[in-house]
Amino acid sequence: MRRIVLSCLASLLCSAPGFAAPVAPTVGAPFAVTGERVTTQIPKGWKLAWMQGDPAGGFMAEYLPEGEDINHWRGEYLAIARFPYPSATVLKQMTEKKVHISEVALSQFMSATQAGCSGKREEMPHGLNQIDGLLFAVSGGFCDKLEPAAPFGEGQFVAFIEGKDFLHKVQYSWRPGSAFEASANKPMRLPKPKTVQYLEAIKASRLCDGSFKACSGNFL
Repeated sequence: MRRIVLSCLASLLCSAPGFAAPVAPTVGAPFAVTGERVTTQIPKGWKLAWMQGDPAGGFMAEYLPEGEDINHWRGEYLAIARFPYPSATVLKQMTEKKVHISEVALSQFMSATQAGCSGKREEMPHGLNQIDGLLFAVSGGFCDKLEPAAPFGEGQFVAFIEGKDFLHKVQYSWRPGSAFEASANKPMRLPKPKTVQYLEAIKASRLCDGSFKACSGNFL
């Protein structure tokens, strides 16, 4: 469902030039990116499992714990994405309506995950926070049945971060491995230490100016 959600967001965010044609030589293979990007702590032992997009524009990078398969993962997941902003006209209209683009992107994401849920979905409240000068739109939810990929459900915490040149996304997801796990720690089916870990990692995410010396995350 992760790429369906990415396509949904493209309807608003990817109207700008630069997202349409990925420049990476092989879809799924890692590549270096240029320009403003988000830097976030990759959990120890996790690997870059999939990457697609334009090195100078919109892209998505997906991380999994060692040993997991991106097409059939069953535990934890991290996605980092970057979206070009829409036209200046659209941005002006949003400003006039006092709407933040991060909030619109978050609403689209949550609607797409709701539509993709084949069971019952519970959501946490949406939040708009300013952290270290950056605007974060944050929320999360849990779907108790997402066939065939996650028969015991899938949850996520997600943040959209407004940068100067791009809109950025950081998303942690998880899938219970059994009916027992899916029945515990409701409503998000996630132990408190993991909840704290994911949310603190999202809050600690920052943007860098795009130079290789200043950016720790170059995806290679």
